[in-house]
Amino acid sequence: MVAIGIGFGVLGRQTGDDPGGAVTAQQILEQPDARTSSTPIGTGGTLTVHFSAGLGAATVAFDAVPAPPDGSDYQLWLIDATGVPQPAGVLPELPAANAPYITEFSGSGQLAVTIEPDGGSPAPTSTPLGAVTLG
Repeated sequence: MVAIGIGFGVLGRQTGDDPGGAVTAQQILEQPDARTSSTPIGTGGTLTVHFSAGLGAATVAFDAVPAPPDGSDYQLWLIDATGVPQPAGVLPELPAANAPYITEFSGSGQLAVTIEPDGGSPAPTSTPLGAVTLG
């Protein structure tokens, strides 16, 4: 059982137009199917993802990850079963455990992070620094 109390986060990608339907970090953590996955990041530090397949949503946080190089941002990608990456958020500021980034991931089996030019890219321009399996 996860005993972390996170009540807020930034919703990175939301399907539908109902802003009242936004999933919170706390809702993800409280799901019976909630899981946690962490992986080292190639630049140093750790990527930690809490996710619920039932909600189709995940929190993303970094620990001890250095800021990206000047002129760059970290970018998240959702990768489906065919291996096609879809943009899941550009991170000009690194989300931490107490203020995670939140993304929906229905239909995606993996979440990866790359370093991209400022503002992000429509497709990855570099090899992922780290990735976690969702599910």
